[in-house]
Amino acid sequence: MDEAQRYVEIMIESLRKKEQILDFLIKKNEEQAKCITESDDGEINWTAFNLLVTEKQISIENLNKLDEGFSTLYERLRDALMKNSSQYQEEIKTMQQLIKAITEKSVVITTGEERNRTNIERALMKEKQGIKRARMGVQAANQYYKNMSGSGAGVEYGTLDQKK
Repeated sequence: MDEAQRYVEIMIESLRKKEQILDFLIKKNEEQAKCITESDDGEINWTAFNLLVTEKQISIENLNKLDEGFSTLYERLRDALMKNSSQYQEEIKTMQQLIKAITEKSVVITTGEERNRTNIERALMKEKQGIKRARMGVQAANQYYKNMSGSGAGVEYGTLDQKK
């Protein structure tokens, strides 16, 4: 096996690893969606959610490394692959199939990320509204107590009408 053939095999292996990482990311997106939408008390499990974000970040860093390595190898082999395309016909076909699958999985991930983002925004908006209602309730209670104690009314009850 010559050097170019080894590089082509490494590129194919890189694409297969990338596909596995994308499968992992799809699974983690689904787990994040469950953290957002399937809580018993309506609260997001932020600890689990953040752990999933960390796991995904590590995987994304690995994807970036694979992409860099693939690009470097492709730059080295581009001329050889173009000149000897018949020699590498099967490998090129395999790479094209893997790239197509990777592209489809990338779309699934992007869609899942967008859906999760929308669900988080919705959940945060509900939480914000709940906080606003609670704050208004506290303000109303404080105003009530001020009025009842006489400190906020501005009227002195003992000096209303002194005429007899």
